[in-house]
Amino acid sequence: MIPLVRSFEKSDYHAGRQNWDVATDEDGVIYFANTDGLLCNIFGEWTLQKLEKGGTVRALHVANDTIWVGGIQEYGYFFKNDQGSLEYKKLGDLENEIIWNIIEFENQIVFQSYLNLIFFDKATKTIHNTPFAEEFWTILEWENELWAITMQGVIGVIRDDRFYHRESFSPHLSSEVRKAFVHDSRLFIVSMDDVFVYDKNTLSRFDFWGKLDKEQFFSGGSLNKHTILLGTVTSGLLIVDMASEDISVIGTAQGLLDNTVLSVETDEDNSVWLGLDYGIAKLELKKSIYPVFANGATYHIMDVGNKTYLSTNKGAFVSENNEPFRFMEGTAGQVWRIRAIGDALYVCHNKGVFQINENHLSPAFDAVGVMDIARFGQSEYYLLSAYTGVLLARYLQGKFYIVTNLNVWGNPKLYYDAESDCIWGDTKYKPLVQFVLNTDEVEVKWHDEMERFFKTQSGLVFYNGLGLLSYESDSETFVPIEQAPFNQVAEKGISTLDIAVNNGAIAYVANDDIKLFVTLPDGTVHSYEKFISSVKNDLIKADPFLNLYNNELRIATDRGVVVFNLEYQSSAIQKKPVITSVNVGSMGTYQKFYYPFKDRTINLPEGRYNLLFQFASPYSDYEFTEFRYMLESYDKEWTEWDSQINQKEYTRISGGEYRFLLQTRVNQSVITQTELAIGIKPKWHQNLWIVLPIIILGLLVFGYVAQLIFHELKENARLNKLAYEKRLKKEAVRTKNEQLMQFLEIISHKNSFLQDLKGILTRMRNSEATRCVAKIDEELNNEKKQFLYHQLFSENNQELIVRLSKDYPALTDNDIRIITLIRTNMSSKEIAAILNISNSSFDTSRYRIRKKLGLSRDEDLNNFVRNL
Repeated sequence: MIPLVRSFEKSDYHAGRQNWDVATDEDGVIYFANTDGLLCNIFGEWTLQKLEKGGTVRALHVANDTIWVGGIQEYGYFFKNDQGSLEYKKLGDLENEIIWNIIEFENQIVFQSYLNLIFFDKATKTIHNTPFAEEFWTILEWENELWAITMQGVIGVIRDDRFYHRESFSPHLSSEVRKAFVHDSRLFIVSMDDVFVYDKNTLSRFDFWGKLDKEQFFSGGSLNKHTILLGTVTSGLLIVDMASEDISVIGTAQGLLDNTVLSVETDEDNSVWLGLDYGIAKLELKKSIYPVFANGATYHIMDVGNKTYLSTNKGAFVSENNEPFRFMEGTAGQVWRIRAIGDALYVCHNKGVFQINENHLSPAFDAVGVMDIARFGQSEYYLLSAYTGVLLARYLQGKFYIVTNLNVWGNPKLYYDAESDCIWGDTKYKPLVQFVLNTDEVEVKWHDEMERFFKTQSGLVFYNGLGLLSYESDSETFVPIEQAPFNQVAEKGISTLDIAVNNGAIAYVANDDIKLFVTLPDGTVHSYEKFISSVKNDLIKADPFLNLYNNELRIATDRGVVVFNLEYQSSAIQKKPVITSVNVGSMGTYQKFYYPFKDRTINLPEGRYNLLFQFASPYSDYEFTEFRYMLESYDKEWTEWDSQINQKEYTRISGGEYRFLLQTRVNQSVITQTELAIGIKPKWHQNLWIVLPIIILGLLVFGYVAQLIFHELKENARLNKLAYEKRLKKEAVRTKNEQLMQFLEIISHKNSFLQDLKGILTRMRNSEATRCVAKIDEELNNEKKQFLYHQLFSENNQELIVRLSKDYPALTDNDIRIITLIRTNMSSKEIAAILNISNSSFDTSRYRIRKKLGLSRDEDLNNFVRNL
């Protein structure tokens, strides 16, 4: 199996080209001993830490939150501060020496140089150099003992500052030892020219089962129980399977930037990190989607028995019993298709057609390049889809002889339909072509309504651009397929398709997008479209190919073949996303906090901050990963799912308690979440215990002022109402006074007339005149009329009458009546006429009233009365 290789240039990680050592910590952070310092990879976020003198780091060892480092001029360690950033503490300087190996043994850190072992006691913080007579290639801990390999070719144990011999190399080592590691309870010793295995009883040279010759090694390590890793000087990485005796080579052809592997490390996912002489590489081993071949653009995949054949732009490759693919000698060039026809295997090549006979090739046709081949039943006639058109050929004694050129162009894909006894031709465009053999001639039929045909695991189907159809040879018609799962395909632009027999899986490429639908046991149909979308950019768009085989979807790409296991359980993915860092900015100053955060909450002083969150997925690039997030107490809802983001910035965040919630969904499966709390000290006006009393006091003051304003408004309303009522009353009095004056004027005229008439009648002196005089007197002295006067004046002058009665109790009703009449501005004569008295009698009444009112001689009665 070929791992997925991802390489990193210097421009990706912004440091030096060489990476001498690599290690990972318990949080998944990767560290590299780089030419420019200590290089860190926090799930894709790179940082570089410098030594005090700024030199190269050649060796490192990670223990908890401490990274022990050694270089050319100094050695020391990095530790994580409160912000999660690394701070450096130098332990010592070096003169003309290099630290090139660091291990931890018991409670000590051992720094190995060419000449010395430097021991640092973690408990006492003391350093001591121990001189040895021997010079050591390397040291390591093995089964609770400190083992060493000397430059004199001796394996032994260091105890109590002495070296004890255990085993010697025989013959002597021919080159320096670069690495030693433990695998399957045995010690593997990697020298430049050989690899040795030691089990405490026997030391032997590892012969690689005769498969390697003259390889130079530089580094190594154990991958798992059955596999070791060896970094070479010129060939890249060797993945050695001790159980199957298989050796896989990962070099520049597979994606490495350089074939010199200086360091090797595996993480908890069994991914492999390589420090190269130029750059860095990450190798991802089997995932839900993984490559099985990565050595050329692949056009076609065919299975014959226990063998799988690949047609590629570099030739034909074959795998037997799921072993790694190997190149088939003699096939170099463009191999378009490999077809099994009867018992024969044919290779369609840019040089013609070759037949495979027991893994050997023999040419069958070499006149022109051929892209596909098909045979008419059991006849000796074949169709060759050649560069010069579709050729009718006759096969005789192992060779193809051209009968005629049918002049059908477009290099169609060919397939013999036994049921209809014809060959179908698919040029990827309308119309579909049908070839029918009549003795030794071929009839060509065009089906304008059809676009393509697909040979699936479930049989031959046709496609008209809208759906799938079958062909009925009896009626020579195409009929839509109504049953599932065929009827689920209803999409334009399909270029390749396969349908599995047993599980109802449908896979196809439409408009350069890969679609995969699987019918689950409960009858529901699940889509893996987004899951496998990471591969779509690698398709050969002019002629894509995929097929379903043994519960796997195999996809041909411009790099090889990738496989998706249909039995993959996406629900098993439970890893949480990672918030790699938070950059906090305020007033032009910035500080950065790194994963893993020392405290569960980042506490900040009062102020407003810009917060930049960086985050990542711990999964392979081949997994389809989506993110969404929200800042609790700030955002009201989650963002939409997005696969393209890896950071989010919030600006001017004020005091309060916040939680940045980050969720990931891998391959549209189970959602996992991580979070980071941010606490910003609130300003005084954000403190409830300070603000609440101020608010209460303010409310009380506001209530008091509001009450005063309300009372004032109420009083003003009452006074306005009284003034309004008074105006209404004055208006009513004015109106009645006008009516009264009119009435009095009429009465005055009438009484004057009656007085004049009475005088005339009195001079007549007869009985009739006397009766008339009596009637006139009765009218003039009518009590009802007097009562009416009184009522009218009393109603209009009620307050005046009350005040006069109170202030001047000597006034009689007649006096008050006269006073009210005086207020009307009538003359004395008119008032006397109304009262039916003489002018002299009225003057006498005025005199009595003056006395009762206490007026002096100079005071005018009329003015006094009007001013009341």
